[in-house]
Amino acid sequence: MRKSILLILIFGLLLGTCFAQGNAVKKKWAVALRDANVRSMPSTQGNILFIARAGERLEVLEDMGLWLKVKRADGTVGYVWAKLVRIEVERVVKQAPSLTPAPKPSPVPVQRPSLRRTPSHFRPFGFSFNFDYAFVNPEDFNAITRGNNMWFESLLNAYPGYLEIDHPLKELKSSMGGGVEFTFRPHPSIGLGLGFSYAMGKRGGDSTISDPMGNYLKFTQDLTSTIYGPYFSLHFMVPAQTITLDLFARAGYYMGSFKISNSMSSSGGGGGMYSIEDISKGTIGFGGGMRLNISLSGSSGFFLGGSYNLIKFKDLEGTEKSGGGQYTGKLYYVEEETSFGPWLPNLWVSDTPPSNPHLRNVRPAEFNFSGFTVGAGFFVKF
Repeated sequence: MRKSILLILIFGLLLGTCFAQGNAVKKKWAVALRDANVRSMPSTQGNILFIARAGERLEVLEDMGLWLKVKRADGTVGYVWAKLVRIEVERVVKQAPSLTPAPKPSPVPVQRPSLRRTPSHFRPFGFSFNFDYAFVNPEDFNAITRGNNMWFESLLNAYPGYLEIDHPLKELKSSMGGGVEFTFRPHPSIGLGLGFSYAMGKRGGDSTISDPMGNYLKFTQDLTSTIYGPYFSLHFMVPAQTITLDLFARAGYYMGSFKISNSMSSSGGGGGMYSIEDISKGTIGFGGGMRLNISLSGSSGFFLGGSYNLIKFKDLEGTEKSGGGQYTGKLYYVEEETSFGPWLPNLWVSDTPPSNPHLRNVRPAEFNFSGFTVGAGFFVKF
């Protein structure tokens, strides 16, 4: 008799367990990682029904891949982008109705995502390509152009009504460039980058001095510059859904190569040329700015931005070529001279500072490539 009762109890226990397991279901919840828009359709074109606040739990009705069909506690049904939430699975067991009322479940505190938690859609690596337009003003080189224009004006004053000049010479005011940067983000809001940039600027000009007899003197000036170098950057990104703001600072080692030349030709076939070439130097440069990133998908997009770069080349060396000869030495700049004409009086190539009595305020020449930069590009994350 006792054995029969024991067997009945064991059979009932097993039957109840199987019944409970057979009624167990899995319920999915979508927990917002940050404020997320819940729309009327699975597209960014859909109307925003409500905004799920960070940490809010939404019941998942259907998993559609990039989008989830969810239901709020008040019964509102909409669609949320899957990369803005994390999925939690809850096992729910349906129990048979009991004569005694089931106790009310105690409220579960909402767990807000920790700032240290890495989102499931976060991609730590990426690279970007950029194209830049820089506004620069290399003072020492542009001073030569201004000096030559002053010489033209003095000729007009010396021969009023006789000589004519078509237009003044131009100065170097801008450069074009581009580059690529690889980034590593150990945190969604902080990143480290290694990049390579290249910039080139060429703004030459020519001016013709003529007289009524048909004689002319054509004066050509050309300044070519090339700057490139690797740099390291530190990024601070303000997270958002589609548009993010990226603030960055950078420092790098840049190489510069410059050339400036003047040439003259006349109607009689005479002419001459003076040039300083192979002017090159490396220097440490700094910069900083911001850019606006617009995501086209979860892993790519384009950006618009601007920065300010401080790059100054000092202690320059070059090769002076004139009249078939050449001389290599350090490059000096003369801020003031008294009797020289259009033959590049402001730049001198010499082993030591020139001590000509006609020259005053002599110092080592510099090439200041600092200025504001605006640009655009595209990025890829992986």
